Amino acid sequence: MGADIKLRVGSPNEFGENERDAFVNFVVKAGKIDAAPIKSLVSDAVALGMVYSNYDLIGSAALKRPNIAYRTSVFKKAGVESPEIYPFELGWVHVDEAFRSGGLAKKLASAVLEHTDGQGIYATTSSNAMSNILQGLGYNKAGNKYKSRDGKENLSLFIRTK
Repeated sequence: MGADIKLRVGSPNEFGENERDAFVNFVVKAGKIDAAPIKSLVSDAVALGMVYSNYDLIGSAALKRPNIAYRTSVFKKAGVESPEIYPFELGWVHVDEAFRSGGLAKKLASAVLEHTDGQGIYATTSSNAMSNILQGLGYNKAGNKYKSRDGKENLSLFIRTK
């Protein structure tokens, strides 16, 4: 990473309220989630990853701890069994368009994944670029594509056991 690029990873309580709010705003602006539930979901995350350029947030990622009902729904839509062995979800991976193609998304994802203690992780994406990143991080595509909640995207489920 260049001298003006800084990666920070830690539990949500290792970041100040302003940083967590910037993370929430960045993810919402990227269209990764509705604004209503994200603040509590960020607080419940295992780890947050943020990339800054000259103090501007340019990238995000999180190791989330979704509830079993949500995990069961995702796995059922993809036609995959055993969501209980995947307690973590890699998500909210986004890099500002001006900084893409520099490997930041993979660095962010890799950094937050260090907080898993070897437990199962899943991720969903509709992006070919993210699919390639996930496969490069040891994920395997599982099941069938399925429609996102808003019906606008076809999502693929990826799983990783370590």
